[in-house]
Amino acid sequence: MIRLFDVPFNDDRVTIVHNTEVGVDVSVEDLRNRFDAIVLACGASQPRRLGPTTVDRGEGIYEAIDILVAENCGAYGFRPRGPLGPRSLVIGAGNVAFDVIRWMAKTRDRGAAAQAVTEVVVLSRSTPDRASFTPSAFYELLDLENAEVLIDRYGRPPGAGADAPLLRDISALPAADIWAADGPTATDEGRLRIVLSFGQEVTDLGKTVAGGVAVTTTTGRTFLADSAICATGFTTKQIDGIPVDERGVVPNRRGRVISLETGESLDGLYVVGWAKRGASGGVGDNRSCATGTVTELAADLHSRV
Repeated sequence: MIRLFDVPFNDDRVTIVHNTEVGVDVSVEDLRNRFDAIVLACGASQPRRLGPTTVDRGEGIYEAIDILVAENCGAYGFRPRGPLGPRSLVIGAGNVAFDVIRWMAKTRDRGAAAQAVTEVVVLSRSTPDRASFTPSAFYELLDLENAEVLIDRYGRPPGAGADAPLLRDISALPAADIWAADGPTATDEGRLRIVLSFGQEVTDLGKTVAGGVAVTTTTGRTFLADSAICATGFTTKQIDGIPVDERGVVPNRRGRVISLETGESLDGLYVVGWAKRGASGGVGDNRSCATGTVTELAADLHSRV
């Protein structure tokens, strides 16, 4: 991945300015005055907050991105403020959620944060046919050692007659009876039980009197657990001088940033990637997305000549 940057960064026409935050160290207005065009490639790095919520993030409630950053950057990895298990809820079912589950599975044997977790219940807002995770992430989950992957019998199943390979494989998972308010189901010693529950849009996240976590979904079920890890996607971080809509996306028309109030294009401002279309898609999607924006930018510059 790093080598993808070799071409632009080795070009002597490219100048990199380090340790500079737009909107803090330099204003957007100043940049618009100095340059013909500004392309926002700031991505979506702000965890999407669950709402409505009745509890501050404290012991027992964590953001997936904090866990993964600590694991990748810290010598000692992630250290929770309290026990994660024996049952942990992962809210969201995208690739980041599955990354957290793989982290749990791989660190349970090193006396680390996830040691006490014996059951992970994954609450997916989407149905299986609209799943946020990629097929490769799903099959990596199936390949985990000392783990079993099941599907919640009372969640939303794949549609009848599903013929896509991924949906067939999801349908083939053993069914699990999750009594939402009960504790984890007993498993073989050292084995991690992973249960996927689809169609579970979270409406409330709170703490119990006993200090655990309670998560309620649109189905009316309340899931009790020792911890909850939020992996509900990302939104674009607010930058002073840049509009961001209620979806957490920079409003745009084919990559041209537009005003939230008038819908008119903001001269010289463009956007690419997750900030343009939302937190989905990988490198290939971002390349075609950037191509579309640059095409519009080039047309605008030529029209000024």
